[in-house]
Amino acid sequence: MKISQYQMLLNRLPHVNKATLQALINHLYCVQRFSNLNQMNLHNLAIVFGPTLFQTDGKDYTAGRTIEDLIQHYTLIFEVTEQQLKKQLDEIKVIIELRNKLNKVDKFPST
Repeated sequence: MKISQYQMLLNRLPHVNKATLQALINHLYCVQRFSNLNQMNLHNLAIVFGPTLFQTDGKDYTAGRTIEDLIQHYTLIFEVTEQQLKKQLDEIKVIIELRNKLNKVDKFPST
């Protein structure tokens, strides 16, 4: 029920605002999927981005809970297919692997 309420609210937004929010939540979703590498799990992201996005003083965690919901249920709320998500996560994995390879090369420059 909560997911359908989020969808209803998001559908009231102007298209550009909804697309912007989706892009941001998509990014945060991907960041938390790789929390083993970056230490930014769902809760940490909500603490940082909740008060910022909702322009609150941070004393109340309501904004954080909302960000947690949006990230945790990203694929359902924004109707992202498993195929779309897999493609994006695979691309991120390739970028991480490439970065790791480049970091190894930088540590041992040729003479």
